[in-house]
Amino acid sequence: MPKVRSLRTLSLKKDYAFLMMDLIRIFILETGLILLLISLFAIPLCFLDYSWRVHDDLCGSDHFPIVLEHLFTSAQQRVPRWKLDKADWSLFENLCQAELQSKMFETVQDPILTFNTVLTSIADRTIPKTSANPKHPSKPWFDDACDQAIGDRKKSERRFNQQPTTENLSNFRIFRAKARRTCRQARRTSWKKFVSGITSRTPMTKVWNMVNKIKGKNSKATVKHLKDGNDLLTSEKDIANKLGETFAKSSSCNNYREDFKKVKKQKEKIKLNFKSKNGENYNKLFSLEELKTSLSKAHDTACGPDNIHYQLLKHLPDSSLEALLQLMNNIWESGDLPSIWKLATVVPIPKP
Repeated sequence: MPKVRSLRTLSLKKDYAFLMMDLIRIFILETGLILLLISLFAIPLCFLDYSWRVHDDLCGSDHFPIVLEHLFTSAQQRVPRWKLDKADWSLFENLCQAELQSKMFETVQDPILTFNTVLTSIADRTIPKTSANPKHPSKPWFDDACDQAIGDRKKSERRFNQQPTTENLSNFRIFRAKARRTCRQARRTSWKKFVSGITSRTPMTKVWNMVNKIKGKNSKATVKHLKDGNDLLTSEKDIANKLGETFAKSSSCNNYREDFKKVKKQKEKIKLNFKSKNGENYNKLFSLEELKTSLSKAHDTACGPDNIHYQLLKHLPDSSLEALLQLMNNIWESGDLPSIWKLATVVPIPKP
């Protein structure tokens, strides 16, 4: 086989190693499937770092793609997020009406934790979440129609592989063309919608972030290691502890000048002359109207460690809001913050 000998000569001449050499299936519309000898080369330095496999789906192509996987890449799990656009808010409000009442939190030891647990349980039953498993970044144009079209294409492909008849081949060609057309139209529509929203005041950061999303590029880089002097931290716990220690030092009183420390120490010894009967307006209990006003002005920021999104609170019925209001007023009077409110999610953003 002259071509095989040529490949062997090339590998010896360039000091390449065979990463793979195998028979790969190629799909031809007229004849079905044929076999083709495929080979991949790698430099010796990377030879043991990768594995390969043949993708089980054509992905709309005429051949089965070859997937290269890095053997030493640690699996990173994403934090699941609420799919608020697919929430069943009517069912959510009905369940809150039945399960979130003031009398339910009168005898529990930690009312806020119980409230969060019940609210999260209701949200799990009425609002879907994104997957926690790592995958390719989702594209903004990929909608339910694209998902359905690709599912039909895969289904017809499996049917043809099981029963390679002319009819099944024809059906596969139809569904493949439909999937291509659906995805193409979705990309075009998404791009037109995005471009129409760009003005002279649109920040360039927002423009490029959207362009990268359309291309399928993930701009979020995960911190996988951190250098501390001569030590290299690789575990998430060690990295988090080191970042927390660094943040604590940045906010420490040890950073003050010595003359300021002396003045600070002297001033802190002076007792404040403040007497009050706590009748000021800022000491009064919160009202339901104040709670609703605050929620209406709140922006939909990311969830904290309790995984309670602002939209969950904004869709609470009045009876559940009154239960939450009573819990907050109890905290306001006692001054004892719940332990779950003392947690925060800190996202370190490296400088460019």
